[in-house]
Amino acid sequence: MNYIKKGCLFLLVLFFTSVSTNSKNFISSHIPQSTHVLLDFWGVDLPDTVEEIENLLREATAQAHGTLLEIKSHKFDPQGITAFALLAESHISIHTWPEYENGDGYVAIDVFACGKDAQPHKAAEYFATVLKPKRVNIRSVERGGTGNPKFGQEVVIDLFDCDPDLICSGDAISEFSKQLCSLLKMEAYGKPFLERFALHDPNIAGYSLAQMITTSLVSGHFSEKHSSAYINIFSCSPFSADEAVEFTKKFFKAQSYKKRVLIR
Repeated sequence: MNYIKKGCLFLLVLFFTSVSTNSKNFISSHIPQSTHVLLDFWGVDLPDTVEEIENLLREATAQAHGTLLEIKSHKFDPQGITAFALLAESHISIHTWPEYENGDGYVAIDVFACGKDAQPHKAAEYFATVLKPKRVNIRSVERGGTGNPKFGQEVVIDLFDCDPDLICSGDAISEFSKQLCSLLKMEAYGKPFLERFALHDPNIAGYSLAQMITTSLVSGHFSEKHSSAYINIFSCSPFSADEAVEFTKKFFKAQSYKKRVLIR
């Protein structure tokens, strides 16, 4: 098993261990009315019949402690299937792309369920076990809830194909932190922590950044081999997520990026 597969497997096991072993606490402590789990799987040997996909939905519904009302599905020409399970608790959907990346197989799955007895993470675990993806992206979003006050906002930015000279420069990363705080009107608390780690392993070597701010933290991890960066900006004071993303993308000259905005 190569390095990337090991990393993906570790993250998948970590996610399901942390959620599965605390499933009751996960529901009660976060007090959501509903939980929406989004799964992106790559490198999947996908079922190619509607019947197989519908059977996956039936079993996933049972795993989630859901009540199945109806299943609708459609097979596209020449390939690909979309299927939707309507539940009393909400829905589960599957969209397959067998042709993705020369037949490597990609599937997007949504598991959305409400109620204190619902266990959408169990359905997610079932899909991962059965489909055996080579690469995964899993997100869990709480929806509804009791209207409790929110503490702050976190912006998560993944940058790809950045300028290597910037990714590998401690001075440039320090300057990024300084300009970002100034732009977003965040007050830095002390100097940034900046250290270059894992020099023994070129697969993961790179700088890590941590800049404390009076309203929380700015952090970053930089991959020299892949010219990528992974930035988190968390503050209990309001700030523009779009402005933060645009500045970060331009500073490191990223060719592509992903962003997520979390209200915490």
